[in-house]
Amino acid sequence: MTAPPLLEARSVHRTYRRAGQKVSALCGVTVAVPPGSVTGLLGRSGSGKSTLARCLALLERPDAGEIRFRGSPTSTWRGPELARGRRKVQLVMQEAVRAINPRFTVGEAVAEPLEILDVPKAERLDRAAALLTELQLDRDLMPRPARRLSGGQVQRLALARALACDPKVLILDEALAGLDLAVRAELVDRLEALRSTRGLALVVLSHDRPLVERWASAMYEMSAGALVAGH
Repeated sequence: MTAPPLLEARSVHRTYRRAGQKVSALCGVTVAVPPGSVTGLLGRSGSGKSTLARCLALLERPDAGEIRFRGSPTSTWRGPELARGRRKVQLVMQEAVRAINPRFTVGEAVAEPLEILDVPKAERLDRAAALLTELQLDRDLMPRPARRLSGGQVQRLALARALACDPKVLILDEALAGLDLAVRAELVDRLEALRSTRGLALVVLSHDRPLVERWASAMYEMSAGALVAGH
């Protein structure tokens, strides 16, 4: 028996206004993310996949259609309920360093979400160190300025920050792009381990077809805001 989707977009539309013109970023997109799965989303720049990622992560609301989490429509979620939903669906971008306060150390960058979650101050650094270890980052990096990490280390740091929220879904929006092949392979292995140990579902957005075809159990392809293929 097939498990119901953990996260899904149903006939989602999203329109923006640019220079006085209406631009359709999403045109009736339907995508399902089963629990514990790897779902691939292919598309070139401008295809709409990043807009879909923000809708799935509950950072934007569709103009029409709906986003469902565990079968529940999220359109009525406000305040604390919306904040809880956002914690369960975490988005990691390619330029993850931009989301980190430039004055933060590595330890402070990982501890920040824990502070928002009201984890007692005495526990935060220990929890942050444990998350770094889970992402195979040395605890000795904690006092280092976060902006001085290498590209692969920054992406691991971003993943540690996301995992601090104990999500059920990680959306990776080109999060592996720009890394050399060895670093990317290491991160894919680490994400697979996290998927197993934490029961995570992954949504992998990429223009790299071979990566998505090798990794994902289900794959969708977008162009001009619409799905053009899915299996």
